[in-house]
Amino acid sequence: MNQKYRVWYDGDTHKVTINCYPSDVHEGMSTMVVDSMVDEARRVMHIAGVSDDVISRIRKAGPVTRTSLYRGKSHKEPDGLIEFKDPASIHAGRIALEVGFSQSYSSLQRATLWWIEQKKATVAVMLCLTEIEKSSSEVRRQFGSIEELTLLRTTNTGASHIRAAQYNGYKWFGILRDAFFETYHQTDCGVIKSEPVYLVKDAVDITESIPSDLTVTVGDFVPYGWVNDDDVRRLAVKFLQPKPLMEELSDAVVSTALQRVQDAFEVQQE
Repeated sequence: MNQKYRVWYDGDTHKVTINCYPSDVHEGMSTMVVDSMVDEARRVMHIAGVSDDVISRIRKAGPVTRTSLYRGKSHKEPDGLIEFKDPASIHAGRIALEVGFSQSYSSLQRATLWWIEQKKATVAVMLCLTEIEKSSSEVRRQFGSIEELTLLRTTNTGASHIRAAQYNGYKWFGILRDAFFETYHQTDCGVIKSEPVYLVKDAVDITESIPSDLTVTVGDFVPYGWVNDDDVRRLAVKFLQPKPLMEELSDAVVSTALQRVQDAFEVQQE
């Protein structure tokens, strides 16, 4: 099976969490969100007159670069992590991203808050994706020929799917019921949670009616000492771009469906 795993070991509770996730949906969205945040932060700071040296210190890390963070015996890898490279500080993490694909809300929220609670980041962003009504993976499908399978791949490539991607009554991808963001900020008064911002709600694309700001600011990317002007620090970094995100999400759904075909298909023997 073409699946990837991440292991989270918590040294306090002695629990091991093994997450298995489809690479296209999970990694595609992780990469796009982190890239969008970094690019928009750099753009806003450049317009505000922040020096190139400071801007260049904002960098992304994550499972692609095999970044691992430890707390005692605990081990966890981020879906996405934005760092500020300060040679005088051992705490480089600024914004962490956790993406959950059909993961329970409570489990995903716990994984997201871990970054703030363990002082690995001051802001944590959560993206929750929920798939429902997928056909049972125990059913192994048969195709009449390689040509039939190729036709399935060709006719679905480039399609747009929120609802089921299916062939001959079999749902290779079910229904994307919900896709929403939440942010968590560490403040002097505790952790502040944002209201959820939905891309998809109850299987309906609602991006035209959502705000484009998740209240992430320049100050979330850069510590004091590097940018001290409070007016600059309060500048919004509007990284949420609904149309490109939905295009990426739609492409990832189709890719995941087609990968499931590749993992599970059989061709009838004549």
